[in-house]
Amino acid sequence: MKDVKIMLKITSQSDVIFHVCVVLMVGLVLWTFCRSPFALEDINAEVMDLPLTVGHMLIAREKGISIKEYMENDPCWDNLKAEDSKGAYAYWNKSFQFYYMAHCAPLLNALFVPFSKCFGVNKESVTLFSTCFSLITFVIIFYIALIAYGRWHAVVTILFMVSSLSWLIHVKVAYGVWMVSTSLIGTIILCLYLYSTGGQRRALVISAVCLGLLFVAGWISVAFGIIMIIGGIVFGRGWSFRRVLIDLSLTVSMTIIMCVFVVTIYSFLFHCETFEVYENIRLSFSGRFSQGGVPSVHFTPWGRVIYVFRNIFLDMRSSEHVDKCLEGDPSIPPFFSILLFLGIFYAVKNRSLGDKFALAWLIIVFGFLATVFTYTHRYALVGIPAMALLASRGYFCMIENFAKSKYRKVSLIIMVLMVAGLIGSVVMTQKQFYIDYLHNKPPDFEVDRMRGHDAFAKWLKSNYEPATTLVVLGDPIMFPHTCFMFNTFGYPYNFKYWTNYVMSFKDVACLQAWEQTLCKEWEKIIYVFSPCLLGDRTSGKFWNDWRLFQSAHPNIKPMFQYRYADRQPSMIAFEISR
Repeated sequence: MKDVKIMLKITSQSDVIFHVCVVLMVGLVLWTFCRSPFALEDINAEVMDLPLTVGHMLIAREKGISIKEYMENDPCWDNLKAEDSKGAYAYWNKSFQFYYMAHCAPLLNALFVPFSKCFGVNKESVTLFSTCFSLITFVIIFYIALIAYGRWHAVVTILFMVSSLSWLIHVKVAYGVWMVSTSLIGTIILCLYLYSTGGQRRALVISAVCLGLLFVAGWISVAFGIIMIIGGIVFGRGWSFRRVLIDLSLTVSMTIIMCVFVVTIYSFLFHCETFEVYENIRLSFSGRFSQGGVPSVHFTPWGRVIYVFRNIFLDMRSSEHVDKCLEGDPSIPPFFSILLFLGIFYAVKNRSLGDKFALAWLIIVFGFLATVFTYTHRYALVGIPAMALLASRGYFCMIENFAKSKYRKVSLIIMVLMVAGLIGSVVMTQKQFYIDYLHNKPPDFEVDRMRGHDAFAKWLKSNYEPATTLVVLGDPIMFPHTCFMFNTFGYPYNFKYWTNYVMSFKDVACLQAWEQTLCKEWEKIIYVFSPCLLGDRTSGKFWNDWRLFQSAHPNIKPMFQYRYADRQPSMIAFEISR
C-alpha cells in the first residue's frame, strides 16, 4: 500500500511538471509568433495574389456579377493589362493572373474570406491568416507526437518546430497557403495512424476528406497526401486484398465527393465557371512539373536533393531570385540538425509505428520534391513537422541511452545540456529573425524591393485622391503591380510604368510634352522611383533609368522617402502638379 502511495505521489508530481512545461511551451510559441505579429513592414509580394483576388471577388459578389464579367470590365484590370501585360498573364495557361487565381485555389480563397471581412485586405489580415494556420498545425503535430511517442515527446517536438527559422520567416512573410497544406497533411498522418492502430474507418474517411481539401487547395501537397494514404491503406494494417480494395474505394469516393462539394458551393457563391475551376487546378498541378524555371536552380533530381540539403542544414541562400527572402542562415539550427540525424538512426533501428510514419513523411516530401522543376523553401515546409518528430526521437533516445549505460551519473548533466540546447535554439531563432533578419541584412538583400511599399501606400492614401491622381511607378520589378494594388486596395489609383515610356523619350522636351498631356486629365502626378538602378553597369544602360526625369526637374524635392536601418533611400516619390 505504501508503494502504491509513493507511485501515485510520483505520478502526481510528474503531471504537475508536465503541465508546467506545457504552459511554458505555449508561452514560447506565442512569444515567437504572436509577440509582434506585424513586425515585418512588407509581406512577400507573391502572397498578395490570394488576398487581392479575394477582395475583388467579394466586390464582384456584392455587385451580383460573375468573376469573368467583373474582371473583363472593371477599370482597374484594364489599367493593369495595359501597363503590365506580361505580368498580368504570367501563369501557366496564360490567362489573366487574377482570373486564374480566382479559380485555381478555391479552398484557400474561401478560407481567407473571414479574414478579409474582419480585417480587410491588408498585411495584417494576411499575417493573421498565416499565424492562425501555423498554430493549428502546431496543435495537430502535438497530438501526433502525443499518441505516437508520448507527452514529453510532444512538448519537445513543438519546441523543435518553434526553433525552425524557415518556419518563422514563412509565417511572418505570410505564406499562409502552405500552412494550410501542412495542417491538412498533418491531419492525414494523424488519421492514418489511428486507422493503423485501431482500424477505424472513420479516421480513414476524415483523411479522404482532407485529401479532397488538398486537391482544391491547388498545390503539389496533394501528391504527398495521395502517396501517404495509399501507403497507409496498403501497409498500415495486415494485408487483405478485400480490405485494401474496400478502403481504397471508400477513400477515392470520399475524396471525389469532397472535391465536387467544395467546388460546387464555391462556384455558386462566387459566380465562377465550375469547369474552369477544375481546369485551373489541373494547370496548377501540371505547371509545378513543367520544364522551365530559374536556370541556375533547374538541377537534375539528384542535384535538387543536394541543393535542398544545403539550404536546410547549411545556408538558405538561394540562386538567382528564388526565395531570397530566406538567405543567410540554415533553415533549422545545428542542434536541431544533429538530433534529426540521430533520430533518423534510431527510427530506422527501432521501427515503431510512429517511427515508420515519421520516416515515410520525410521521405515522401523530400523525395517527391526532387521531381519538381525548381526547389523553393516553402515547398519544404510540409516536411518540417516530420523533421521535428524525428529530432524529438533522437533527443529522448540519447537521454535514455545515457541513463541506461555505465555513464548514468552524467545522464543528468546530459539532460541539462540537452534542455539548454533546445531552449538556446529557440532563442537563437528569435534573434536571427527579430534582429538580424529585420535590421541587419546586407544592403543588396532582395534588392530591397520588398521594403517600403506599405509605407508609400499609406502616405499616398493620406495625401492624394484616386480620382485626381496618377501614379507613375518606376518599373515592374522594384514596384510589382501586386504590391501597389494590394497596398492601395479600396483606393483605385490609376498607374503607369515609367519603363513603358522612357525609351520613347528622345530628350527632356519629349518627357515634358508627355507630362503636359497627362496633366490635362490628372491634377497631380506622383512619380515613385528606386535609386537602385537595374541593368548593365558596364555599358551604363539601365532598365529603370530615371535620370531623364532628374534632368527635366533638376530642382525638384522628394515628397516622400523610405529608408530603414540608416541606409540610403530605397524608394523616392515626387509630385508634379497641373
